[in-house]
Amino acid sequence: MWGLFAASTKKRVLRAIAVALILLIGFSRVVLGVHFTSDVLVGWLLGGLLLLIVLRLEPHVIRWVKTQRPWRLALIAFLVSLTAIAFHILILLATIDWQFPAEWRTAAAITDPSGVIDPLSLDGAISGASVFFGLSGGAAWLWSRGGFEARGSTF
Repeated sequence: MWGLFAASTKKRVLRAIAVALILLIGFSRVVLGVHFTSDVLVGWLLGGLLLLIVLRLEPHVIRWVKTQRPWRLALIAFLVSLTAIAFHILILLATIDWQFPAEWRTAAAITDPSGVIDPLSLDGAISGASVFFGLSGGAAWLWSRGGFEARGSTF
């Protein structure tokens, strides 16, 4: 998000703030002990690559989306959501005999004493897919109504 903001703003100060946030958030993850330095470095690398891909493909995707009917876009969003959930289920099935290490359980208990952290749960996949579908379906509906216009009076 901050990378996309930095790439799309014209003001140097805002761009510098966005880059600083990217760096500071990464450093904070290491300082708080929730990620290794290698995790953050790989995250920055993957984030940069994804940003380049998005910036390169965005005009083409937007041009294609403009030619589609809203119901078709909503259907595609629904199918992508189901695919994400199915992919998560396949990963769980492929690792059904896997037991995560005791050190992970200890770290999870320290992080969340209630014991709610469960990396083998479908909850996160379903929540993420639902949010994606809701946002995408809503965007398709909004697009069919002419888009969003923020100008006008407050009252």
